[in-house]
Amino acid sequence: MDLENDNESGLICATFTRYQGTPLSIKSGIEIDDDGNMCLYLMEEDATNFEGKEKYTVISDSPVRRDFNVLFSPDQFSEALQAYNELKASGCIDIPDELLKYQVGDTIQIAGINDNGKFRYDVDGLTNGNMAILATCLYFMKYQTNEYALDLADEMADLYGSIITI
Repeated sequence: MDLENDNESGLICATFTRYQGTPLSIKSGIEIDDDGNMCLYLMEEDATNFEGKEKYTVISDSPVRRDFNVLFSPDQFSEALQAYNELKASGCIDIPDELLKYQVGDTIQIAGINDNGKFRYDVDGLTNGNMAILATCLYFMKYQTNEYALDLADEMADLYGSIITI
């Protein structure tokens, strides 16, 4: 995923059309908890075209759409599943009741091992909602890593700026 085109709002919209079920968008946001940790909260399901979409960083599975910032490709599936599992284990994802039907859970089956020794998954039964959540989790993990790196760079600049004087 390419994070170059991020908007600064902390709002994410994953719009998926190529998997099972009705094409949809899942809106999410990034929130800082009381301990200073970034958390992902999924907000609601919407149509693929909705009013105010420009306020979101839009993730799409379709390269022919023109209204996206980040393209999710099938080869990112394993990384997205890992991000989802990490967020679930850490409690840094909030999924409201109306979106629980798209939780990945037991819907993903291992279909074997590919040539490079990684698991190959059977994704035929996954819905647009399942994939939208996985792509959002991957984007969030990369966003969080980039934010942390930028914070460290700022701290280093502040430190070196106070040491070096001209």
